[in-house]
Amino acid sequence: MITFTRTIPNAILAGAILFALSTGAAIAQTASPSTAQPTNLGPIDQNNDGKISAAEAQWVTAKSIARIDADHNGVITVEELKAEEERQRTAERQRQLQALDSNHDGKTTTAEFAAMDTERFKRMDRNNDGQLTPDELRPPGQ
Repeated sequence: MITFTRTIPNAILAGAILFALSTGAAIAQTASPSTAQPTNLGPIDQNNDGKISAAEAQWVTAKSIARIDADHNGVITVEELKAEEERQRTAERQRQLQALDSNHDGKTTTAEFAAMDTERFKRMDRNNDGQLTPDELRPPGQ
């Protein structure tokens, strides 16, 4: 049984579970109706049936707990939670830098960063007039 030394805010625990879910291949990939393939839920859906069972969810929780409880003593401390949050932040930073590294040389130059920003502006400028209006700043369909 796992004992918590303090009450873990639901957001932190949910974040840990979501992080565990996101470390797999594809979390949710909707198949087109014509292919009639089940939704790919990644490694969480261990039997690949397109659903996450209670047992599969418990497996994710157990993996999260094992990762967070660094000394494996059955107690999650504030320090262990802070360390997990930092691991998540570091992983997110690495994903962001990889997305910016357009030539895949392991580093992001200011030119690559500027090019990404320019491309994002072009995508947002739906009428291609070189300006972003309030309508263009809202996601499409809203």
